[in-house]
Amino acid sequence: MGLLILGLCLALGFLALRHLPLPADLDRLERFSLAAALGLALQALAPLAAALPRALSLPLVGAFLLLLPYLLYRSWLARFQAATAAPARPEAAIGGSRSARLALPLLLLAAAWLRLGHLGYAEFQGDEARAVLMAERLTKAGDAQILLRHKKGPLEVLLPAAALGRGDPGEGSARLPFALASLAALAGLFALARRLWGPRAALLTLALAGLDGYLLAFGRIVQYQSLVLLYGITAVACAWRWSRRYSRGDAELILAALLLAFGCWAHYEAILALPPIALLAWGRARREAAGRAGAWGRLLGPLLAGGVVLAAFYLPFVRHPQFAETWRYIAERRVGGSPPYNLLGDYFLRASFYNASYYVLLISAAGLGALAWRLAGLLGGGRRGRRAAGLWLLLLLVLFLRPTWFQLGAAPPEGPARSAAILLFAPVLAFLVLARWRSDAPPDAAWRLQVVWLAFPLLAAGFLVKKPHTHFYTLLPAWLLLGGWALDRAGAALEARRPPWGRWLAGGLATGLFLFFLGHQHWVFVRHHPEYKRVYPEARLPGVWMPFGDEPPRGGYFGFPYRAGWSVVRDLYAMGLIAGSYDSNEELLITGWYSRGAPRCAPDPDWIFLAWRPQDEEELPQEAIRRERRLWATVTVEGQPKLELFARPDAGQGPAADGTPGRLEGPLTLDADLAPRALATAVLGEDPQAVAAALKRLTEARRQGFPVGQALELPLADEEADDGGAGRCGAVGRF
Repeated sequence: MGLLILGLCLALGFLALRHLPLPADLDRLERFSLAAALGLALQALAPLAAALPRALSLPLVGAFLLLLPYLLYRSWLARFQAATAAPARPEAAIGGSRSARLALPLLLLAAAWLRLGHLGYAEFQGDEARAVLMAERLTKAGDAQILLRHKKGPLEVLLPAAALGRGDPGEGSARLPFALASLAALAGLFALARRLWGPRAALLTLALAGLDGYLLAFGRIVQYQSLVLLYGITAVACAWRWSRRYSRGDAELILAALLLAFGCWAHYEAILALPPIALLAWGRARREAAGRAGAWGRLLGPLLAGGVVLAAFYLPFVRHPQFAETWRYIAERRVGGSPPYNLLGDYFLRASFYNASYYVLLISAAGLGALAWRLAGLLGGGRRGRRAAGLWLLLLLVLFLRPTWFQLGAAPPEGPARSAAILLFAPVLAFLVLARWRSDAPPDAAWRLQVVWLAFPLLAAGFLVKKPHTHFYTLLPAWLLLGGWALDRAGAALEARRPPWGRWLAGGLATGLFLFFLGHQHWVFVRHHPEYKRVYPEARLPGVWMPFGDEPPRGGYFGFPYRAGWSVVRDLYAMGLIAGSYDSNEELLITGWYSRGAPRCAPDPDWIFLAWRPQDEEELPQEAIRRERRLWATVTVEGQPKLELFARPDAGQGPAADGTPGRLEGPLTLDADLAPRALATAVLGEDPQAVAAALKRLTEARRQGFPVGQALELPLADEEADDGGAGRCGAVGRF
């Protein structure tokens, strides 16, 4: 169901794209990235419209149903006229050589496999569970107010809501839109790099981005990051094309504003893409207008378009009572403290768990090398420039090896120490932006774009925010553009100095590194036996240096495979084969989803579920549980016991309190891959009528939904409205 919905929305995205006055030379990947961005917006707006009051939703749905036949007719008419007219302006070339044209689909296929391979294997973890719980409340209770209780934008809730509303609770279906967003972001980044630096630099950028662990992990989970990247990259690309006058009107700049605003619907940190867009927009508007007033007048349309979309969500968001808690969370737990800090080391360590550490060193050296090359060129390109750039790189090396030399005062008991490291970056970045400020030559404009795009997220995550953790991902598009350019220059230099075998050496080295990093990422994210994060350091790849040894940094891990068999618990509750309260060593958000809102009670619950190595483990007296409780079932994943279900000593001796048939004595062994019918048969035995009744209850349960108040820790009044009083301890009959 999720794939069908996604395909329909992508088709609508392409349909909408055909009716926008965009440049004629957009290539297929640019069109794909834009169509994906538009299609995902439509997929998100559909469940939102359904949850709105009828006075608002009916006019919206009616307008869409009336507009769709007209758009289809216009699309058919345009295709017919194009077939009978003279050939249109050819598309921009994707690659400059046969090998480049062959490499592009292979790189895209590799990136797609890393994001789509075994996408539904892992169960929802942490923030994923919060998003789907809110989506459940939105679709089944029609409660649009739940979006305002989120501490982020609504897109990560709205996108999985489409499949949930059609009765598909699968993890793979919920994650598909985010995997598509990740792939479309890669396509958009490649297309932008090709316009900035040419086909080979674009291929190298695509290779780096397709392998990056942060971008990969976020493409495999129900989280906002891939959406921020997609809408940010497509908005910057639209602004770049508009600034270079690929289109006559201002439609592409208006589209950039809309994409940026909708990116903020994913997360407000999408606003970090505003500086490069503003730079490009103001540059062309100021050059072509008679004065500042004329420039502002030309930008008024895009500002209004983006402002309306932004205000449509964020105006009620900031006026909601929950916003005070959201602001406190951001100001105190994430941003607060006494900056500046130096968190580049934290990025290196954490990124070295998401990637091979050699990859992190490669992109770091390539990006810094690109900045140093530009710095030397702006200082004249001679000995003076090289010495200044070399001195800067030397200081950065000292910072990497001896970060305490830049520390300001003693380190606090909690949180990062203050540091003067920002002084090595801020002045250099400012100089790179301001030098040749008035030049409109394509290389100077491209460099200015990349440095401005990089500067704000780098300074924020690296030096100003107390706990950036994985939020360094916001600087990756600009950084990987620099890395692709630097590797292209390095390869060209090797070819020029060592012909003819220099080209083969550069190509062989690039291919070898790509295959090594591809194998590493497959081992870490796609291959799930063993589950890399859960059994680390036992799963360490031999010969791969890990800078943190056997103890990775705490917190901030997403997208790694883990499956304990919670889907079995979900289906058992839905079929009425178990019922009642429970407790678990897994966190509340996860168990709240897979227990379908059953009350979680620490004192004397009906059931206790013990998972193997949960990520955020809750303390339970496991020895006493195994001694005093009866093991009713063990859930296995690929033959390994992962989840134990403990019942009361007298449970399973006859009919349940809800009147469902008696359970088998147990202990049962249930495989996590059992289909609902096989699961019901394993529990109830060969009783066709009882199995059919259980499957009927499953269908009804998926359609009706379940209470989410306790799992989301809603206020008591909202929780009572959510579940009618059935979501708290003691409200459900015991076996």
